[in-house]
Amino acid sequence: MSSTLATDSAERLRRDGDAAVISLAHAHSAHVSASLALRHGLRPIQSAIAQAEADRAALESDLSAVLAATARVQSEASEDHAVACAEAAELNTTWERHIDNIHLLRSQLRVLEAALSPP
Repeated sequence: MSSTLATDSAERLRRDGDAAVISLAHAHSAHVSASLALRHGLRPIQSAIAQAEADRAALESDLSAVLAATARVQSEASEDHAVACAEAAELNTTWERHIDNIHLLRSQLRVLEAALSPP
């Protein structure tokens, strides 16, 4: 009887072990399926993130180029403004000299007219 009991217990343990192995295999299969589905679902998201990062890098590069161009234009504009101011100052000085010369010539003309007119 103890050998029958031992045989029955051994058989029950074997069946329980087989059932546990089968359950473990099903759980592993479900885990693999879930992992594959998750990876498959993450690929488009990862791809979109990578594309967004590439777009951001391109925009940052474009922004840097625009800022550099703006700085160049501002620098050139400042130089042009300085040159224009210097030229305007020079023209103003020249204009003032011409006006002074005109006043001097008028003055000299009056003196000559006075000298040439009969007393």
